[in-house]
Amino acid sequence: MLTITNNNIYFSDVLFSDLESVDDAEKIHPKSIINFLSDTVELSETLTIKRLFDIAALNVGAFNEIFYTSLGGYPIEPYLQEIENNQTDTTEFDYLEVYWLCDRYDNELNICSSLHGVSYNDTDTYALDFVSLNNIKNQIIKVFLYRNIMKLLIILIL
Repeated sequence: MLTITNNNIYFSDVLFSDLESVDDAEKIHPKSIINFLSDTVELSETLTIKRLFDIAALNVGAFNEIFYTSLGGYPIEPYLQEIENNQTDTTEFDYLEVYWLCDRYDNELNICSSLHGVSYNDTDTYALDFVSLNNIKNQIIKVFLYRNIMKLLIILIL
């Protein structure tokens, strides 16, 4: 299992939160992350989107090759340049949330992930379609809980 924090990347056989000590995990260099992309990845509670882009910047060639289609056929370099710009605007949300979309067509179930902004003060979520990366680079990323995904799947299957 791979755990990404703002300072380091760790590899262990168990969840990072279940380790007795950080010394029980192997520290991974960000340039080596490509070797671990098929492993389960855990994001630390304070991980920012900027940190993920810093890791991608160290692996540009591999990320261009692997994620070319996901990026709409564009290379990753323009995104890496944009996130380095100074912040020009504030956001109305407190963190970024990775969440899961599920739909069913005939007997096939499709699950994909997406990202939106979330505020602690209200239940509204915010689309990121027109938000520049430099304006969200310091936002913390949180993952929508797995147990809620199972509830969605059960609803869709029934």
